[in-house]
Amino acid sequence: YMLSKPPFQINLGEILQTLEGSLSIVECVKNTYICDRTSFCITRNIWEKITNKLIDILNSTTLENIITGKLENLKQEEEKELIYHI
Repeated sequence: YMLSKPPFQINLGEILQTLEGSLSIVECVKNTYICDRTSFCITRNIWEKITNKLIDILNSTTLENIITGKLENLKQEEEKELIYHI
């Protein structure tokens, strides 16, 4: 496989949503109709906040961020032209 965009333009949120679908921690965060307790559930707001934070972190982390972190650990002579696979 080859990337259709450079790594700095691809975030982890895009990748996970493509592979997994919804990033909601629990189903009722995205689909309120799934549970008849949604309107008075005392934990739903917590799950919603956690989900939103998770999505924010994933959307703000690019493949380049991850690759750069890994490249810092490589010896200079090991660095060569990279081919990105996804």
